[in-house]
Amino acid sequence: LDGDGARAAAAEIARESGDPHRAIAFRADATREAETAESFARTVDAFGGLDILVCNAGVAEPASGERITEASWDRHFDVNVKGYWLAAREASRIMTAQGGGSIVFNASKAAFAPAAGNAAYASSKAAVAALARSLAVELGPASIRVNYFNADFVDTPLMRRMIRDRAETRGVTLEAQEEEYRRRNLLGVGPLPPESVAEAALFLASDRSRFTTGSVVTVDGGLRDAMPR
Repeated sequence: LDGDGARAAAAEIARESGDPHRAIAFRADATREAETAESFARTVDAFGGLDILVCNAGVAEPASGERITEASWDRHFDVNVKGYWLAAREASRIMTAQGGGSIVFNASKAAFAPAAGNAAYASSKAAVAALARSLAVELGPASIRVNYFNADFVDTPLMRRMIRDRAETRGVTLEAQEEEYRRRNLLGVGPLPPESVAEAALFLASDRSRFTTGSVVTVDGGLRDAMPR
């Protein structure tokens, strides 16, 4: 939805690469079928195909299962799940015709280890993980890999809002809430730099993981409850 932010990122990529055509950016609502289809059509028109899809749109509105509104519940599943499915559906059609590709989803540690007051978010992220594994089974014969990453306590605007909201709900300081996040992972680190998540996505998207599908990479400092079983 942040068209200005996307265009600024594309301009930075163009400057750093020295190629004005290296990146394009446009605003689109991930929950809208027509806008999603148009985004992929414009991408294929600009670059001649599609090799990689990374689904990264997301919302998080902390609330208990008892208190969350129907509108908020629907918004979580529209953005976090439906949006990924719409994008993956468009990508898989193109990649099947090309002979393969790589799809990467941003799930969350909440997919494996939900916290109190996060029912809609955790449920939607568990659905993202299930969707990734299901698509890996379906799309494997077309040489399309589908994987996902689970991150926690990453220094992004979304995570900052979640930490602030949780601190206010619990009646603690922002610093105390951040320290609790650090204490709960084995390495005692955080907030994690966004680049750490980008590196995980890059690994899953690239040929470095060409023999991997239906799998997950964790980027959370080591959370026992969120370790894959």
